[in-house]
Amino acid sequence: MNVQEIFICPKCGGLSIEEVTTDAVVAYEVVSVTESGEPKYNVPTIEDGSVDRYECASCGHVIPGVSNSAELYAYLLSDKNKWQHTHENCEQLADQVIAGMPAIT
Repeated sequence: MNVQEIFICPKCGGLSIEEVTTDAVVAYEVVSVTESGEPKYNVPTIEDGSVDRYECASCGHVIPGVSNSAELYAYLLSDKNKWQHTHENCEQLADQVIAGMPAIT
């Protein structure tokens, strides 16, 4: 399931979810160093850690009652996700939908 097709943040209208992990070990392979001494990295590897929460990637609104991938999946399919939109963000949501539509020629 594509999260951006079914999730809309009730606070800001954002369409992406991020997982916040605690106590993780992140390692980067240094692949080069610029003349000014700035390292360039490969994709990081992440080991260990535990999920702290899932939240909107745009505003940080925490998805309530979701602390693991099974709960996230259930939440995305539930009415809690589908019908939680507020009047305040309706205009922003409409703008996002219109922006994603192809131009009429």
